[in-house]
Amino acid sequence: MNRYPFHYYHVYPLIPKYTFPHRQFLPVNPKMFMDSAKKMDPLLKDAEVLMRHISSTEAFAKKLMNAAQQSNLNEVNQMIAQTGIKSKADIRFNPSGLILILSRKNDPLDCCHVELRVRWM
Repeated sequence: MNRYPFHYYHVYPLIPKYTFPHRQFLPVNPKMFMDSAKKMDPLLKDAEVLMRHISSTEAFAKKLMNAAQQSNLNEVNQMIAQTGIKSKADIRFNPSGLILILSRKNDPLDCCHVELRVRWM
């Protein structure tokens, strides 16, 4: 025998519609945004140089992987610099791949970065 002869459903009260107050936004000025986008061009070109070098030169890719897996940051930095890039490269690696963050040298605003994550596992 069912202890409760009827099905019990809890009915939640309806929540009144809440409207958020309208936020006031500053007028849009795209100049800085456009300037930052323009400064990305050399970073993207350097990213392309690096990826082409890694993807087309097996000896380079193997040597870079070995240096990174041995945590030889000096060797990795030298190899990246020898590709001819002009951007500042912050290099990190973990067991599954390489992380390169390219940024403009001597940029006081630190406006833009390109982050590349390249897996080897």
